[in-house]
Amino acid sequence: MKLITHNILMCNKKGCTTNNFPLKLVATNWKDLDTENAQQYNPALLQRLCEKIEWNALRQTVSTLNWGVNLPEQLSAELVQDEAFLQDLHLLLVKRQIVEGQMVCPNCERVYEIKNGIPNMLLREDEV
Repeated sequence: MKLITHNILMCNKKGCTTNNFPLKLVATNWKDLDTENAQQYNPALLQRLCEKIEWNALRQTVSTLNWGVNLPEQLSAELVQDEAFLQDLHLLLVKRQIVEGQMVCPNCERVYEIKNGIPNMLLREDEV
């Protein structure tokens, strides 16, 4: 699972309608995709993604993962033109993949497992 995917996921458990995004991410195993398997670096695509992603959620998640990338508090027009910033964003959103881990709802504490890079967002019958 990539952080771009994590950036759109929320808890959909019955009754969990507030404070259910972003899910707290605990990555126990991750890898960087090699050049053959990762999407090519595309600055224009990354600039468009900056308009769509939930910046504060991404920033919060990246800060808890301790991956050595510090994202600024604010996203600015100048920043999305900066090559070093776009390279970091490419790493975080496109190349790095969470292989194993969990996502935890900050509201109801429901745990969603990530196995083999796939988040299991299916709810149990009593949660629907």
